[in-house]
Amino acid sequence: MESASSSRVVDDERMRSLPLLARPPLTTRRAPESFFSSKTFQKARDNSSSSLPPLVASEENKKPEQDKANALNTERQYRTLLQIFIGSEPFPQRMSTIEVWTDKGKVQYVKFRPYLNSIIIRPPKPPDRGYYYKMYKSGISLIRYTLEDNGFRESLNSKQPWTLLWGVSTLRSQIYHSLTKYQKVNHFPRSVEITRKDCLCKNISKMQTIYGRRHFDFVPQTFVLPQELHLLAEAADKDPAKYWIVKPSAAAQGRGIFVTNDIGDIPENTQCIASRYISDPLLIDGYKFDLRIYLAITSINPLRLYVFEDGLARFATCKYSPPVASNKKNRYIHLTNYSVNKHNKDFQFNENPTEDGVGSKWSLKAFMRYLEKRGVNAKMLWARIDEILIKTMLSVEPLIKSSCDMYVPYEGNCFELLGFDVLLDSTFIPWLLEVNLSPSLNCDSPLDHKIKGELIADLFTLIGIVPIEQHDYSDAVLNCPLKFLATRKSHKGLKARKTRANTISSGLTKEQKAAIRETNSEYKRRGRFRRIFPTVHYSYYKNFFETERPLNAAVADQLLKELPEERRSQRSLIGRKILELLKASGSQVSKLPCLNK
Repeated sequence: MESASSSRVVDDERMRSLPLLARPPLTTRRAPESFFSSKTFQKARDNSSSSLPPLVASEENKKPEQDKANALNTERQYRTLLQIFIGSEPFPQRMSTIEVWTDKGKVQYVKFRPYLNSIIIRPPKPPDRGYYYKMYKSGISLIRYTLEDNGFRESLNSKQPWTLLWGVSTLRSQIYHSLTKYQKVNHFPRSVEITRKDCLCKNISKMQTIYGRRHFDFVPQTFVLPQELHLLAEAADKDPAKYWIVKPSAAAQGRGIFVTNDIGDIPENTQCIASRYISDPLLIDGYKFDLRIYLAITSINPLRLYVFEDGLARFATCKYSPPVASNKKNRYIHLTNYSVNKHNKDFQFNENPTEDGVGSKWSLKAFMRYLEKRGVNAKMLWARIDEILIKTMLSVEPLIKSSCDMYVPYEGNCFELLGFDVLLDSTFIPWLLEVNLSPSLNCDSPLDHKIKGELIADLFTLIGIVPIEQHDYSDAVLNCPLKFLATRKSHKGLKARKTRANTISSGLTKEQKAAIRETNSEYKRRGRFRRIFPTVHYSYYKNFFETERPLNAAVADQLLKELPEERRSQRSLIGRKILELLKASGSQVSKLPCLNK
């Protein structure tokens, strides 16, 4: 009789012949002996395509008029086989949801799980439950596989109305105009105003001119070329030893970037920017690095911003030395882009997601732990970074809002995921380098897969996709047209939830109540995201809005009301003390613009 150990060896050899996704996890039971001799196993072993082999349908099942019983039986057999095949449930029996109670009753939203299987193998096709997605000029595997693993199918024709569209570039205005109430797209109109390097520079410069440089001093001195070439020449003449980093306005992944102190090296009539090179970056073990921070935008009016709790610290692969003529062309010293440094033979890949503080790419959590062990106040650092993110968004808020008013029919149609690149100098001051419209979601390592898989799953849960069976019964105010928001009535079938309604002032308009309701609902499904706006410090940030936003004010007032009484009293006392000190020093300040300074 064959021993258990020898049987296990045989099974392991057979499993190694399967595609990666088809191998059961170690914690699951082994497939029965009959499975290895089946035709399905033989096809799987020989098939290296991106999808699992489907069941061999009988002639009866191929007929279009097959009845529901046969279809259900086929699905049940397929599910049972797949559980043996990959060792886990391939897709949920029904859409997983999260329940949120509001003053209008109970509302359900689809809850997404991270895609944890191999990213090189496409998951099995889920049953058709009416949930579809569409890819627009995009082939990102993580997006596609996360949606399919959670029960979505790709929309291939107009008879399959999609719920979510994902694109890596800006969307045409026709797409926004045609959106229905429950459809969502991953870009706001004119979001390029913050992600093109020249546009970002112009918008930040505008805010510096209006409100003063001290409030927007988180961007290095930058010139937009060729328009401001003469200004760059003047700055270079004043300090010939100063180095500049030159970047194409619309390029990505480190393409076309170089460091120079000679403006003659810059090609003529090229759309690019030249920024002061930060020559004293914070180093870890002698290497330069930057931080990739993920920001989710779920609404423009009112403005709602969320930071993901994790991100990436990306290291250069040659030890840092200040730029000089002999090393200014060494991209592995001065650039931290992963797409550049991965080609260096000294790049160290992280092979274990649990050891996230080794190699040439760390998790953001590991980086913060590193700082805390050395006595750095990580909370204060995060507070400064949060301020950078908020003020950067405020620089383009009026542009995006006006475009949404013009093109987007429903308030909840758009969301955005941005990648902010932040560099710390040797005094722990953060500097904004650039903002990425479609941050890379490639999973080249287990650490990438873990962080980005959780990021996308929580993002899709955060944006609030309503289950199909609830489309005709959910609160109509949650996603009604912007221009009709104040006059639309909620569905009569929903009963008011009095306990929650008592916390909202009766003096608010329907539009303001809806904004507060959705803000509270969204916060309850935030997952690993941390909300940074709206904030209890709205009294400071409201000074940087182009015009007063009643919805922002209403939401901020509600947040203050929900603060514990001790914290409210403490904030008022601190504010009065600071005002007294200012007046004692001869200041003419009559009100405090920022209580947290």
